[in-house]
Amino acid sequence: MRRVFTITGNLLAETAAVFDMPERGQTARAIGESLFSVGGKGVNVARAAIAIGMPATAAIFPAGYGGGRCVDALRAENIPLILSEIDGETRTGLVCVDNKSGTKTTFLGSDLPVPESALDDVLARISEAANAGDILAFCGSFPAWKPSYAEKIAALIREKNLLFCLDTYGRPLADLAKCGCDILKVNRAELFAFLGKIDGGTEHDFAEVFEYARAEFFADAKIFAVSDGANPILADFGRGTEEISVPKIAREVRATGCGDAMLARLAYEIFEKHAPAKTALKRAAAYASLCAECSGVGKIDPEKREREKRISLIV
Repeated sequence: MRRVFTITGNLLAETAAVFDMPERGQTARAIGESLFSVGGKGVNVARAAIAIGMPATAAIFPAGYGGGRCVDALRAENIPLILSEIDGETRTGLVCVDNKSGTKTTFLGSDLPVPESALDDVLARISEAANAGDILAFCGSFPAWKPSYAEKIAALIREKNLLFCLDTYGRPLADLAKCGCDILKVNRAELFAFLGKIDGGTEHDFAEVFEYARAEFFADAKIFAVSDGANPILADFGRGTEEISVPKIAREVRATGCGDAMLARLAYEIFEKHAPAKTALKRAAAYASLCAECSGVGKIDPEKREREKRISLIV
């Protein structure tokens, strides 16, 4: 079976806690126990891939005390890692859950730039570990990005004959999309921001921007898909724009990481199950929706396993 290697340039040491939300300027203490977790889109993709049944390794750049906590937590989850430690302190996050409404407000710390030497180290170690036909997934933001980084990643893909999945935004998206990729997935907000366009919120706006982006920037992507939360996905598998419905969820428990779970499931269906592209995306969308009803990131709660099994029946 193919192995997925993910690159996360913006690791997140996140703590979630419940509060009686105060007025602005006041102080609130957490109610009950706080929960620590590790975030970052590539980490989430690796986590979801392993839950689905694909071997995966997450390449990360931990720093300081928070980075050490992230490494310990990921090892406790049995997620294989490629580490390149950097100076500073890993980005922190605080998820504040309103005790009355359940509404979640997230505060994120400052990004930590990744030195070029650390990226070189990670790419060299992926090169040593990867086999032809394995999957490289570049996910999320990458602080202090340089255009030359895309050339380094493209060289690795060519030399090792890797499949390439892309779920990023901003400058990394602009540069890496020129390298060609097997799967390119972003969300609607990221697409409009990338193009510097205002989203009017209509289906027409979405379709028009999708087709423009496909023709002008992402023509080399074999699969180009743009999600829009619970709304239909727009995709092009090389035959023009198609619309994929997203299954409705019974009750949202945790939406974080659902897009990452979608990418992992899409790669699994395409590269391991050899499903037709449209079928693969339907299954990936169903898996992401089911993940939104579960407590973990990219993982299905035990009581929903039977529903997970039915996803493979989608055509």
